[in-house]
Amino acid sequence: MSNDSKTPEHPSDDGNARRIDWKKVGGVALKIGRVAMPTVMAILFGSPLDGWSDLL
Repeated sequence: MSNDSKTPEHPSDDGNARRIDWKKVGGVALKIGRVAMPTVMAILFGSPLDGWSDLL
């Protein structure tokens, strides 16, 4: 058995079934981050802050 898998979880299970494609996960995370970060910044520092200051 080749020892190229770096994940210690489930060593006896089928590696291919449990293996996560980290490049794909990273790419999706970057896409989500590019969309989400401006939204988060707008919520934290944008016009919604004026609405929150009325509630505080």
